[in-house]
Amino acid sequence: MFTLEAALLAVAALSVSADRILLENSSRRTGPFGDLAGYEPSTRVTDLAILDLDQRSLEAQLSVGTDESFKKAENIYLNGGHAGAYAVLKLGQPLSESVSEGSPVLGLTTSDGDMVEGRVSGFFFAKERSVRVSYPVLRDPDDLEGRRGCRVGALKDIGEEATEGCYKPTGTISIRGKQYSYTYDILTDTRNHISLSSLGDNTMKEMDRPMDIEEFVHYYTYYLEANFGHDWVLGALTGTKVDYPGRGDADFSHASLKSRAEAVIMGSAYINAYMFVLRMMQLSLAKCKLPCSDECTPDDTDCVLCDNGAERAWDEAVALYTGSLEGERGESGNGQFIFNLANELCVKFGTCNVDNNELEGMSKANILVMEHFVTGQMLIEAGSCDRAEGHTHQIWKLMAVPLVQGLLRSAHIMDKKTQDSSIHQAEADIYSAQGATFAAAVLPRIHACNSDDAELLYGSMRIGTMYTDFLTIKSILETNYECLGLSCADIGGLLEDGTQVYAEGASPCTVLPSHDLQNSYKENTTQRSSPLAALLWSILTVTTVLICGCCIIERYTGRKEEISDACPHYFDGEVVDFKEESDGEFL
Repeated sequence: MFTLEAALLAVAALSVSADRILLENSSRRTGPFGDLAGYEPSTRVTDLAILDLDQRSLEAQLSVGTDESFKKAENIYLNGGHAGAYAVLKLGQPLSESVSEGSPVLGLTTSDGDMVEGRVSGFFFAKERSVRVSYPVLRDPDDLEGRRGCRVGALKDIGEEATEGCYKPTGTISIRGKQYSYTYDILTDTRNHISLSSLGDNTMKEMDRPMDIEEFVHYYTYYLEANFGHDWVLGALTGTKVDYPGRGDADFSHASLKSRAEAVIMGSAYINAYMFVLRMMQLSLAKCKLPCSDECTPDDTDCVLCDNGAERAWDEAVALYTGSLEGERGESGNGQFIFNLANELCVKFGTCNVDNNELEGMSKANILVMEHFVTGQMLIEAGSCDRAEGHTHQIWKLMAVPLVQGLLRSAHIMDKKTQDSSIHQAEADIYSAQGATFAAAVLPRIHACNSDDAELLYGSMRIGTMYTDFLTIKSILETNYECLGLSCADIGGLLEDGTQVYAEGASPCTVLPSHDLQNSYKENTTQRSSPLAALLWSILTVTTVLICGCCIIERYTGRKEEISDACPHYFDGEVVDFKEESDGEFL
C-alpha cells in the first residue's frame, strides 16, 4: 500500500534534520525570505508579513462596491487566506504515538508529486485520527506571492486560491518517521491561523499587566474597549453602529458603501496593524525581561526555557509595520500598511528623506522608525531590555506622524468641499471616512493630552460629519504636538498636489501654540485668518522661536550636551548614536 510513496518519504525523513540545521544556521540573519524594507529579521516572520496580501484582496473586493463584495471582504477579514495556512488531515489509522507542536510532516503535493514539509500545529495524543499541519512559507524570487504554495481559506470565494503546494487529496504522510494514510479536501480543509481580524481581536491578551503600559492606557481609557479597532472594522463592513463603552462611537448605518469601504481599509491597516505593532514591541520587552534557563526539569513548573521569543515578537512588530510587498529595500511603493502610508504622505507634506524637506524618497519618519527597529533588535538580542524600551517609545511617537498628516489632509479636503462645488459627494464621502478613521487612531492620544481638544476633534471628524473647519483641526493638533512627542518639522505642511506651494492655511507651524491661544482661537472657528491676525500671532509667539529652534536642533542632531537645559525635550527616550550601533543603511 505504501511502496514507492512510503519509500520516498522514508528517504526524505532521514535527511530532513540535517537540512533543517543547515537552513537555520545559514539564514539566521538574512533568512530565506529576505529583508523587510531594509530590516533583517532574526526569526521567520514572513508568514505574518504576507498579511498585506490579505489586505490587498480585502481592498479589491471593497472597490467593487456591492453588498456581495462586502460579504466577501468580510470573509477575507475574518478568515484570511494568505497567512498561516494549515491543513486538516484525516488519518486512515490512529496515531501510534503522541506528536507535539512543530513535528515535521512529509508528504507529496498536487503539483508533479513534489515533496512538501509541513509542521504539526498543536499537540495530538496517541490514537487520535486527525492532525493539523501548517504549511511552509517559502521565498521564491519567481513566485513572490506564493501562487505555487498552498493558500485557500477565503480566497476560494474570489478565485485567488493557490493549490499547487497543497498535500494531495489522498496519499501517505510521514510523521516522525512513521507513515499514515490520509484523506484531505483541499478547498474545505485548508484554513488559516492568522487573519486581519486577529490583529485587532483581543489586543491585550498576550500582555502581562497591559494597563501598566502607558500607550495602552491611553486607548483603553478613551474607548473602554480593548478591541476597539476590530469593532470599528466590523461596524464598517456590516453597516452598523459601533457603541463603545467609553467614547468615540461610530455610526455606519447611514454611511455610503464608498465611505464604509474606506473605514474598513484604513481601520484594518492603520488602527489594527498599528496597535499590533505596539503590542508586539511590548511583548518583546516583557519576554526580554523574563528570567529564563537553558534547561528545565519536568518537576520545575516555574522554570521558563530561554528561546527567541523576544526576538520573534520584535520581528513581528516590524513585519506588520512594513508588510511583505514593500520588498527587501522598502522601495516598491506597493505596501499596504503604515510604512507605505508614511512614504505616500511625506510627498504631500514635504517631509521625505533625512533632510525632512524633500518631495520624494522614504519619509523621514520611516527612516527614524527603521533605525530604532534595528537598534532595538540588537539591544533585545544582547539582553539590554531597558535600553530597548526607549526605542519602543520613540517608534510609538514617530508612528503618529503619518496619522496626523492623513488627518490634516482629510480635514483640508472636507473643508474645501463646502467651498468647491466641483468636488463630488462620492469623493467627499471617501475623505470624510478617511478623516474619521485617522481621528479614531489619534483621538485617544489627544484625549490623554487635553480632553476638551479631543472632544472638539471628535465632533468635527466623526463619521457622518457634514462640515469640518480645517483651521480648527490644524490648531487642535498643533497645540498637542509637544504632548504627542512631535514637532512642527516632523509634520510639515500640506502642499497643493503636484506643486511645492502650501495649500491655503496649511503651511507648517513654526512654533507650538499654547492652550490659551488655542482656546481663544476656537471661539472664532468660522472666521478665516487675516494678514493682521497672522502678524499678531507671530508677534505673540516670536519669543519662543529660539527655544523651539534649539529643541529641533537637539531632535535631529542628538547633541544634548550642547543644548541648554531650559529646552523642553520632544523625545524622552534614550538618545542612541545609530552610526555606531548600526550600519545606517535603510534606503
